[in-house]
Amino acid sequence: MKLRELLESKNQELILIRGIPGSGKTTYAKKHYLNYKLHEADDYRMKDGKYVFKPEESKEVYRKCFKDTKKSLEKGLNVVVTRTFLSKNSLIEYTNLAKKLGIKYKILRVTGKFKNIHEVPAEKVKNMENALKPVNGEIFV
Repeated sequence: MKLRELLESKNQELILIRGIPGSGKTTYAKKHYLNYKLHEADDYRMKDGKYVFKPEESKEVYRKCFKDTKKSLEKGLNVVVTRTFLSKNSLIEYTNLAKKLGIKYKILRVTGKFKNIHEVPAEKVKNMENALKPVNGEIFV
């Protein structure tokens, strides 16, 4: 069996969950994808058990999240990733990887309105909400 056929015969899946801070991304992932490896951009912002947001570190945070997601997928794991994923461009790296590996993927958009646990200022959340662009094929949950 060729590698491509082997990959396509697997029932492996990548779930990408997007939304603004406080929309319920992590809660949704943990409730609905219990047996999936969870990768969250927020985890890479933890310093000594505290969430520390530094905008200048965002590029590196997203790089590490993607790298670890790739490793998990290559191990054959089902994976769920939570990030704001504000634009289509922020999703492309992940969707291209899934296509390359022959893995099914879904893009979910959570729209809850909860207190964001990382104390992102309301003005910043509003700006992110305005910047969150629709993506073809995304499923609202």
